[in-house]
Amino acid sequence: IELGAGFNPLLSGRENIYNNGAVLGFTRSEIDQKLQDIIAFSELEEFIDMPVQHYSSGMKVRLGFAVAAQMEPDVLIIDEVLAVGDVGFRIKCLNKIGELLESCAIIFVSHSMPQVARIATKGLLLEKGMTKIYDDKVSLVISKYYGLFSGENERILGVENLILESIEINSSGNKIESNDTVIQGSSLEINIKVHWKIKVDSIKCKLFFVNNDSRNVLDIPSELINENLKISNDQTTIKLETDPIFLNGGLYTLTLVVQDCRTNERLYRHDNLFTINVFSEYYSWSDNILKAKWSVK
Repeated sequence: IELGAGFNPLLSGRENIYNNGAVLGFTRSEIDQKLQDIIAFSELEEFIDMPVQHYSSGMKVRLGFAVAAQMEPDVLIIDEVLAVGDVGFRIKCLNKIGELLESCAIIFVSHSMPQVARIATKGLLLEKGMTKIYDDKVSLVISKYYGLFSGENERILGVENLILESIEINSSGNKIESNDTVIQGSSLEINIKVHWKIKVDSIKCKLFFVNNDSRNVLDIPSELINENLKISNDQTTIKLETDPIFLNGGLYTLTLVVQDCRTNERLYRHDNLFTINVFSEYYSWSDNILKAKWSVK
């Protein structure tokens, strides 16, 4: 049953617990036994006797999830419930969903791919009400979801300081173009050719991998290895070679930031400089994956 089914806005939260529980097929005595657990899980003790019409949308979702979680139905539809509430409540919901999965079929609707990766065992992607893909490989469905969206328009700051003439990226020895696919765990060699319009002695650079949620998921700062990068002439090629990169499958855009070592001033920033499509059979709800050797003795 969908969260909050049977809620009456004129009744209090407490009364709606009984209404909602009845819709889920439970008797009053069964609800009596669960009442305090439901109220405690929702964290709405101070407002439980207030009419639900005065609840925020987040409070209604909290109460609906609390009822469903404690009543343990056979089938549960969860639509963006983890988009509301504070971090503590979301963690509590995720943990409870993990418990429910042992005995309950869950239809989990979300735009948060890390949450989908953590919860789902099969994936269904809808676009404008039409099925795009249905597969038991959730990583493939997530990759298709991200493929529906292109990156934001390029944003360039600092063109008065330098001109970026070209960028060339090689993946495991093979040159790739923007939007090409690389295999998870590939190493990259990146050559960025620039023309300086100002005089600068030394720089430090950062390259960011930005996911489709516009979050930086991987930073590559030059200062971890080099104290500074010396600039000797107007034409410069900035080169970096990475270790194998283990990111989740999906599209990532690259952002380049160049700073003056002496003043720490940002000289240049280029968002959406290049797009890389990472292919992976394995999808984690973490942003980064660390490869390690496992053994048992």
